[in-house]
Amino acid sequence: MNNNIYFLTNWHERYNIEVFKLAINNNVSIIDITSKFLEQKDYSLFLCEDGIHPNEEGHKIISEAIQEHISKKKIKFN
Repeated sequence: MNNNIYFLTNWHERYNIEVFKLAINNNVSIIDITSKFLEQKDYSLFLCEDGIHPNEEGHKIISEAIQEHISKKKIKFN
């Protein structure tokens, strides 16, 4: 990973922290997608070259996290 990727990753982490704070302070449910990526042995394999955006496999991880959240919270759609 080059320095630009580290810089972007740092901003991404800061952004996520602020999103979590907002969700907690406003009692809004949030799906923790970052942790799902960090559970992977090498999560960079699930990101595009920019080091931030998910690639096709990364989107599968996101989809699974959403499905897990819906199931765990027993959310029903009309």
